[in-house]
Amino acid sequence: MSFSCAASRVGLAVKIKKKNGVEADQRKPLMNALKKIMYAKDTEHYETAKDDFQEMCSHEKYRDRVDEFILREEEWVLLFREWQLTRGHNTNNLAEANIRILKGIFLERLRALNAVALADFTINVWDTYFRNRLLKFAYNRVKGPYLKYDTLVKRMPLH
Repeated sequence: MSFSCAASRVGLAVKIKKKNGVEADQRKPLMNALKKIMYAKDTEHYETAKDDFQEMCSHEKYRDRVDEFILREEEWVLLFREWQLTRGHNTNNLAEANIRILKGIFLERLRALNAVALADFTINVWDTYFRNRLLKFAYNRVKGPYLKYDTLVKRMPLH
């Protein structure tokens, strides 16, 4: 499982709840320490940030939770994600783009739909929209994806 949105990943890690014994006044410093780990520029800063967090955090349950996330550091620490071509957006752009399309094109920023109307609208309009998009692409009427692919391939680092 890959988590492409680093901010979301840290957001999951910092759900500091009372059950972990972390008081409200201690949450912000712990969050900032975790951000230092995530945004470390090199391995030296990364190791220092990890050590600082371990020294700062006196809550065993929370420290154990963060240690579990650190085991999967290549998924959310930006230092280990440098090879990925994100163009400065460390998020799942495809999912965000689909939600933007859903809100902007289909729902036209309306909130006046009940659950049944929303389901009907989604089944009819969403399906038709994507069918038309796929057909345009299949009939070679849209050159954008090919051009974008070519430019992205040129920008990829060779490993």
